[in-house]
Amino acid sequence: LDGISLTAEPGMNFVLEQRVESGLTWEAEFSPAGVRLISEGVVKTADGRVVKQFTFQATEKGTHLIALVESQDPSAARPVSKNRQAIRTAKYTVDVG
Repeated sequence: LDGISLTAEPGMNFVLEQRVESGLTWEAEFSPAGVRLISEGVVKTADGRVVKQFTFQATEKGTHLIALVESQDPSAARPVSKNRQAIRTAKYTVDVG
């Protein structure tokens, strides 16, 4: 889940997604200087997988980093620590040119 690179043009939308597991959730961490989060949501794919999709828009030329961080879902039925710890992190490098 580490080191994925992609290229986008300013104004272009792109989607990042990660598989959702029970009791866990994904959140996006990024600097708003070069990309903007347009939407996010959980969807079921045609093959039956449940994924969280993040739709971003490239806004400024340059190299920008996005991390999708998996942690315990605060809305899960089981008790959750107030200090949520990352379980997995998927890192993306977006080159906007």
